[in-house]
Amino acid sequence: MVRNPYCWTIEHQKDLPENDDQNLSKGKLFILCGIRKVYLNYYFTQDGNWRFYDRTYFIYENTRRLCFDIEEHETWSSKFSQMVESLYVPLMYQQEMVQDIKDKALLIVQENDTSKNMSIIIDIAHRIPQTIANIYQGHDHEEANEDELGLIEEQIAMDLMTLDETRVFMPVVPTSKDAIEGLEKVKVETLNGDMSFGETCMICLGKLITNDIVELTRMHCKHVFHGDCIIQWLEINHVCPLCRFRMPIDKEN
Repeated sequence: MVRNPYCWTIEHQKDLPENDDQNLSKGKLFILCGIRKVYLNYYFTQDGNWRFYDRTYFIYENTRRLCFDIEEHETWSSKFSQMVESLYVPLMYQQEMVQDIKDKALLIVQENDTSKNMSIIIDIAHRIPQTIANIYQGHDHEEANEDELGLIEEQIAMDLMTLDETRVFMPVVPTSKDAIEGLEKVKVETLNGDMSFGETCMICLGKLITNDIVELTRMHCKHVFHGDCIIQWLEINHVCPLCRFRMPIDKEN
C-alpha cells in the first residue's frame, strides 16, 4: 500500500475572522482551508546511506473558504469532497482525507455551542521527498517522524526501480528557449535579507549572494539559482535539478 504523502490538521478558531459576515444567521460553520508543499530534504552520505536533513515549507498554493449550516451534517461529505478536489488532491487520497476532516469537524461542533457560528482552520501539507547536495553533512539536522522516513524510503525505492526506464523513456531534453527567457528574475536588493530559499546555489554549490551578484533566477517550482547556472542547466535538461519539476520543451523534442 502506498503511503499517503498528505497530512492535515484541523483547529477550532474560537474568534471568527473579522471579514466573516457577523450578520449571518446563527448556526453557520466557516471553513478556511489551505494547501502547501513541504519538501522533505535528504542526502546520500559518502558511504552510500541516506540521511534526513530538514523540511522546506512553502507558502499556501491554494486556499478555499466555505460556509454552511452546522446542522446539515448529511451534506458535509460532499462539500468537503468538492473542497479537496478543488485543491487538486489526487483522487486516491481524497476519501481518507475527507472522512477524517468530517469526523474531526463534527467532534469540534459537538463540543461547542451549535447555536452560535463557528470557524475551523484546515492546514493540508503535501510532503515531497527530495535529494539535496551532501554538503550539509556537517550541519545540524532535524528529526523526522516515522511517516516522513517512510515516504523518503518509498521515493528512493521508486527511483531505483525506474532508473533503467528513466534512461530509456525520459532522455535528457533541453528546455524551450521561450521558457528559459520567461524565468523570473529576482533583484537581490528586493530580498531585504530574506534567505528562506537557502544560501547556496545547488548547481555550482557556491553562495547565492555575493558582492558581485545583483540578480538571481527563480523557477516556477520556486527554487532559486544563479542566473548563469540555471540557464546552462536548462539548455541541456528540462527538469529542476532539485525537485524534478518539468519545464516546457520544444515540440520537435
